[in-house]
Amino acid sequence: MKIETLFINSEQETDSLTNIISILQTVDSKLNLLEFLSKEMNFPDYFGYNWDSFYDTLLDDSWINKDEINLLHPQLPLLPPEDLKIYFEIINDLVKNNDNSVKILRFVFYQKDQLEIERYFRN
Repeated sequence: MKIETLFINSEQETDSLTNIISILQTVDSKLNLLEFLSKEMNFPDYFGYNWDSFYDTLLDDSWINKDEINLLHPQLPLLPPEDLKIYFEIINDLVKNNDNSVKILRFVFYQKDQLEIERYFRN
C-alpha cells in the first residue's frame, strides 16, 4: 500500500479526497484511537489493539477493500504525549517503508499542525 502524509490549509482541499475518516476530537487515549480506527477502517479480527498490531495491520493491505483511505485529523489527537509521539513515529515509519501499490492510505493534517508533527518525525 502507498502510505503518505498530506498537509492542507482548509477543509475545501478535502473535496477531491475519497473515503475520508475524520479522527474525532473525543479520541483521547491510545485505546480510544485504536478502537476508533479499527471500527472505521474495518481492521481484521486478529487486530490486537496495541501499537505493534496497528503498525503490522497497516503494512498488510490484504484486508483493505478500498483503493483509497484518508484519515483526516482536524486537530492533533488528544493523546498523552508519549502515545502521540509513538503514533507519529509509526506514521513516519509507514511513510518511509511503504510500497507503490494501487491502494493509498493518506494521513491528512492541517498546515497549522505541520511544524509540531514534523518535530516528531525528526526525533
